Amino acid sequence: MFDRDDCPYCERALREHLVPMSRDAPWRDDALFRQVEVDKAQPVADFDGSATTHRALAAHYGATLTPTIAVVDATGAPLADPVVGLLTSDFYGAYLEGALKKALAKLRG
Repeated sequence: MFDRDDCPYCERALREHLVPMSRDAPWRDDALFRQVEVDKAQPVADFDGSATTHRALAAHYGATLTPTIAVVDATGAPLADPVVGLLTSDFYGAYLEGALKKALAKLRG
């Protein structure tokens, strides 16, 4: 998840969707959930182990709107279209699950 401090939609996405998903089967066993702050220069390891920052990682993925959910493989390659924004909470969970299911199908197929 790409987010920023001043994003109320990010907080909602975390609280109402991502945190519960990360605790429930099958996602707790099949997915790793990580948070990247697009407006921070905090150091973080890139997928290849090299040093980068949260801001640079977000720029690499073109995450300018928040929240943006990127579903990637262990090398950082996208497995599904990103879920950008949170327009309506009613369908947001379905969008997230759709992206995760598409990713798992690619990995298992």
